[in-house]
Amino acid sequence: MVNSIKSAPRGAAPIIVVEIWDKTGGVTLQFLGRREISGLEVGSQIRAEGMVGENDGQLIILNPSYEIII
Repeated sequence: MVNSIKSAPRGAAPIIVVEIWDKTGGVTLQFLGRREISGLEVGSQIRAEGMVGENDGQLIILNPSYEIII
């Protein structure tokens, strides 16, 4: 489930940062070059996949492929 969505302020490089959590834990999705994702809201169910990396103990996927689950 999507817990938070943050986007870069105007004038900064476009990025959307989405935190998702389920019963196994959480991961941060970073969508570079975007300012919005149509249909994505806090509370949405999303399936994402991609190469998982770690930054300061936080799991991150850059530009994942994703599906919003209705």
